[in-house]
Amino acid sequence: LTSRPNETPAITLAAIKSAVAAFVNGAEPFDDLTLLVARFGDTGAERRIDLPADAANAPELNEFLSSFPAVRELDDRRRNRLSVAVEELFVNICKYAYGGKPGPFSLSVSVQNKRLALVFSDSGIAFDPLAHTDPDLSIPATERVPGGLGIFLVRKAADELSYRREADKNILTLVIQLTGNVTSDT
Repeated sequence: LTSRPNETPAITLAAIKSAVAAFVNGAEPFDDLTLLVARFGDTGAERRIDLPADAANAPELNEFLSSFPAVRELDDRRRNRLSVAVEELFVNICKYAYGGKPGPFSLSVSVQNKRLALVFSDSGIAFDPLAHTDPDLSIPATERVPGGLGIFLVRKAADELSYRREADKNILTLVIQLTGNVTSDT
C-alpha cells in the first residue's frame, strides 16, 4: 500500500488480492477474506505542473496527467481523447505562444463535484482557440484549408471548454464530467 499510494482503489484491490494469493501459495484458505479499499482526500485536491513550453517536455506533461487518479479511472476512450487534447493544446502553445521559443506554461488538474478540470495557462500572445470554427469534415482533407482540426479534437474530448485572457495570460479550461464517461460523437 505504501509503495504505490496514488493508485486507484480498483488497482489497489487487485494488488492486495495478488499479494495474498502469492503469500498463501496455493494453500486452502481457512477463513474468509473481505477487502474494502477507499480513497480519501484527493477528490478536491489540485495538482499543478509548471514547465517551459517546449515540445521536448510533452512526455513529462503526459506522465503528470497520467498520475492523476481521476484520469486513470476514465475509460480508455475518454482517457485517449483527453491525452490527444492535452498534447494538442501543449504543442500549439509550444509552437505559437512564444514565437517558437520556450516560455512559461502551467497545467492545473483538479476534481470537484464529479468534474475533472484541466486549466492550461501561458503568458504568450493572446489567442482564443475557441474563436475558430470547426473544419468542414464533409470536404476531403486534400481540399480543406489546413488548421482547425486540433481544436476540433479538443472540443470532442471536453464536456465544457472555456477561454479567458487574464493578467496577460491565456487561460483555457477543459472540463470532463466523471459520470457517464462517454461524450457524444455528434
